[in-house]
Amino acid sequence: MSTDTFDEQIQEIAGTLGDTTRRGVYVMIRESNEPVTAAQIAQAFDIHPNVARHHLDRLAAAQFIRVSDRKPAHQTAGRPAKRYEATEKSVSVQY
Repeated sequence: MSTDTFDEQIQEIAGTLGDTTRRGVYVMIRESNEPVTAAQIAQAFDIHPNVARHHLDRLAAAQFIRVSDRKPAHQTAGRPAKRYEATEKSVSVQY
């Protein structure tokens, strides 16, 4: 592996998972058996839902998570919230 490729991997991981809250969000989603909503993230981390969505957007842009297409266990009235699940992308660095 070239030094440039290694540097790119480090930058992607640090840029996306360097923030402790975002890293916690990723771990929560990765360990969850069911897709997770922004409201659940906000409650778990005691942050505003807009902040939770920001973290989710950053993780999705880096392809660590995706919007789930699995149907929720119980439907509610109104538009369903986006639910997020982990992708198969792994977090590893090799040189």
